[in-house]
Amino acid sequence: MNEQTDTSLNAELKSVEQQVVALGRLVEQQLADVLWILNHPNRALKQQIYDQLVRQEKAAEDCELELISIVARHPADIMDLRHVLAAFRIVSDLKQAGRLSSSIAQHLLEMSPDRQDEDTAGSLHEMVDLAQIQLRDACRAFETRDLQHARRALAHGDAISSLQSILFKEILQGIAEDHDSPVDLVNLLYVVKNIEKISDHATSIASSLISLCDADA
Repeated sequence: MNEQTDTSLNAELKSVEQQVVALGRLVEQQLADVLWILNHPNRALKQQIYDQLVRQEKAAEDCELELISIVARHPADIMDLRHVLAAFRIVSDLKQAGRLSSSIAQHLLEMSPDRQDEDTAGSLHEMVDLAQIQLRDACRAFETRDLQHARRALAHGDAISSLQSILFKEILQGIAEDHDSPVDLVNLLYVVKNIEKISDHATSIASSLISLCDADA
C-alpha cells in the first residue's frame, strides 16, 4: 500500500466512524426521550417519535452506503476489513436499538397515566436509565477506542438483566391477578423486553470494540 492510498483510506474510515458516532448520539437521544415519556406521558409526542426514527434510519443507511463505497473503492489487499466489518455490525446494532427505542415510546404512550405502581415505575425508570448509560458507554468506547468504557458497558448489561427478571415476574403476576388493565400490563411487558434487547445491542457494540482492539494489539 502506498502512502497516499493509506492516508486516503484512513481518512475515509475516520469520516464514516464519525457518522457512526453521530448515529449513536441520535439513538441515545431517543432513549433520553423515553425517560421523559415515562415521567410526562403525552400522546402528542407520537409524531416526534416517528420523525426521530426516520432520521435514525436515514443516518444508518448513509453509514452503510459509505462503508460499501469504501470497500468498492479500495482493493481488498490494501484494506483491513476488520474495521469495516466492525463498523457494519455497530451500525446494525444502533439501527435496531433505535427501532426498539421508538417501539418502547409507542408502547408507553398507549398506556394509561396510572399504569404502574410506585415500585414498578422506579425499577422501570432505573432500567431505562441504565440502558441509556450502557449505550453511551458502548458508543464512547467505539469513538475513543477506550476499553474501560467497553467493559463498563458490559457490566451495565448484567444489571439490566437482573432488573428485567424482577420486572417480568411482577408484570406476569399482575396480568394473572389484574383483570381491569391487561392491555397496559402487556404493553409494559413489551417495554421491559425491548429495553433488554437494547441492552443486548449495546453489549454487542462493546464486544465488537473489544474484539477489534484485541486484534489490533
